[in-house]
Amino acid sequence: MDFPDSNFLTWSTFFNNTFRKFCLMDHVDYTMLKLDDADWTQTDYCIVYWLHSSVSREILNIIIKLQDTTAYSSRMAITGLFLDNSMQQAIYAQQELHSLYQGELSITEYCGRLKRFADTLRNVDAPLAD
Repeated sequence: MDFPDSNFLTWSTFFNNTFRKFCLMDHVDYTMLKLDDADWTQTDYCIVYWLHSSVSREILNIIIKLQDTTAYSSRMAITGLFLDNSMQQAIYAQQELHSLYQGELSITEYCGRLKRFADTLRNVDAPLAD
């Protein structure tokens, strides 16, 4: 799925840092889930709420489930939406990057577009070399 002007990298970085800062990695690492612990489950529902409230309604409608929702499953569903078809996304972003020229764009707009292409390529595991 293609979401124009995606902020996936920002979103992902923010949540990865938040999970580490508050020692919540056990909620997003499949090997550490504690589904039989009531306190852990309550915290997990709070994280699900954070994740669901941080995405657009369009994305939420795609990923939401009525049951068996965990922070891990929600995060994987959101991530999957942005990383599906990563090879096609990489090819498209590389073509767009190579055809980009400044023209009438301000330097800020031009650099912003370059950064978006670089971020897209990094998101799909095809980072630009320096």
